[in-house]
Amino acid sequence: EKGPLSQKDAERVKQDCLKNLKQRLVERKEIIENRLLDEQNDLETKHTTFQRQKDQMDPADIEKYEAEDKESRFRINILQMRLEKHNEDAFGKLNDLYAKLKTDERVSVLYAPAQ
Repeated sequence: EKGPLSQKDAERVKQDCLKNLKQRLVERKEIIENRLLDEQNDLETKHTTFQRQKDQMDPADIEKYEAEDKESRFRINILQMRLEKHNEDAFGKLNDLYAKLKTDERVSVLYAPAQ
């Protein structure tokens, strides 16, 4: 069916669009947060193990630990930046969707001036 929807259908479409976008944004945030938490826990575990064993480790193993530690901290930093960017972008994505809905003729009945 082409053309504007009824008031009821337009409202349902609008709510579905907003709900789906919000759900995708929440899911993406949770994915990033879980990866960040896993990486932080892994770093903490390795650090604790290293602190207990460093006196018995040979220099090559210490060097290997330091390289892994640096790489892990790099990944944590990237994940933190991704989470921050995601949080900043989420509001923009919601605003973009509102703007698209306001200009979509199919749901225009929601934004038509009262008569």
